[in-house]
Amino acid sequence: MRAVIKWENTCAVSVTSDVIDIFSHETVRVTRNFWCPSNGGYIYERDTKTWQNRQVCDGLESLGNTLWIKNPGDLIEVIRREWRKSKRAEERIKKQIF
Repeated sequence: MRAVIKWENTCAVSVTSDVIDIFSHETVRVTRNFWCPSNGGYIYERDTKTWQNRQVCDGLESLGNTLWIKNPGDLIEVIRREWRKSKRAEERIKKQIF
């Protein structure tokens, strides 16, 4: 399945995609939820199991330069850009391994 990136509300975006579980090697559908304050600022990812928020960095990772925006209307474009960046990095790693 291609990733589906969509608005959930004016300050929240979800990304749904299929990933390969590294232990079972089965395909699992995963949804990641991103949001920002209504006046802009840092972008967060909400963990739907623990309801904790963490700041998101380049490539939607947990380390690096923290992502932030001035206008919440730009959130979906930033998430799309960073999603593509993370997929390119993932492909580079696959090529090195295989």
